[in-house]
Amino acid sequence: MSRRPPEVLGEDSVRRRRGRFTAFGSPTRGHRNHFPMSSLIAYRACFVLLLVSGRVAARLAADFRVLAEHRERFGLLTVLLQLPVVVCWLLVRPISLAAYSGCRAFAPRLQS
Repeated sequence: MSRRPPEVLGEDSVRRRRGRFTAFGSPTRGHRNHFPMSSLIAYRACFVLLLVSGRVAARLAADFRVLAEHRERFGLLTVLLQLPVVVCWLLVRPISLAAYSGCRAFAPRLQS
């Protein structure tokens, strides 16, 4: 062991000499981040769910607008056709919002 001050030795050798493992000198040095793999998997699952449910919600909203454009041709039938679309949208939209909040909760933990 050297008796030189830590500034001269460099931070890496000080960490090794004292036997500490930090975020930069941990045994998983080649790993992209140092958070539990479960956080990464949960973040990716939330992100995929956000993409899928957001796409479905957007498609249902577009279908709702298309049905509204044909109001003159179908009359009252338009409203009856829009009801199932609205019900589906009301089921999908909260899933999309929950997935978004999950992504926001996990994102700060995974940033380096």
